[in-house]
Amino acid sequence: MATPRMPLKFTVLGADPHSGNALCKRILSEFPDDCIGNVFNDFQGGLQAIREAPPDLILLQTKHPNTDIIELHNAFVGKPPPVMLILDQNTKLKTITLHPSIIHTMKSPIENKEIRQSIAALLNEKRKEIPGKIKGDETIMLSTGTGWRLLKIKDIVRINSEGNYITFYTSRQEKFTVIKTMKYFEEKLPQELFFRVHQSHIINFKHIEKVTICDGYSIVMNDGSSVPLSKERKERFKLFLQQKCIT
Repeated sequence: MATPRMPLKFTVLGADPHSGNALCKRILSEFPDDCIGNVFNDFQGGLQAIREAPPDLILLQTKHPNTDIIELHNAFVGKPPPVMLILDQNTKLKTITLHPSIIHTMKSPIENKEIRQSIAALLNEKRKEIPGKIKGDETIMLSTGTGWRLLKIKDIVRINSEGNYITFYTSRQEKFTVIKTMKYFEEKLPQELFFRVHQSHIINFKHIEKVTICDGYSIVMNDGSSVPLSKERKERFKLFLQQKCIT
């Protein structure tokens, strides 16, 4: 069986909306099958998000590199993910305190080849890791109380947790319960399809019908079920959808 692809997750942090979105689209156009990206224009809000779900690469656009790099390091207990530092044209390189996490420093406007070379190197390293994820066209084996159930990834509509009991709901109106944690499946399932919209819910993008607003946000799936979207995950989920939909 072929080694599954492991998409590289990147975050553009601290950029203005125009340049941040342009940079994100440029990377996704260069690596359409290998990267998943998002943009946080608000530096502090972005720090909170990447602390909760660290990406594989941070592209930090900043006019205050020393201050922002220190805050970025302080946001993590250990070493933060690799950082590509993108500076304002007027920033003097010699004034920057270089940290070990910085893998490349450049000034805007950014050349495509600089991005391509750095991301290609990270992808090569990532492919050396022990494969742990599965793809959308593969099958997952669930250990149930009566044996094993083989379930195609694409048929999973949503996953719900109650304690350590995880229930899978399928497009065939079936459901199966196993004893695992949500974190286990969140890390295993392909992130180009699945998103953890709530502490107790993971959904499959391919089965979303609509998002409604009425006393909070809810995601209506094509099996008729409604799944809550937590306030803390709303902005990241919106970016997730924008990357996959024509807007």
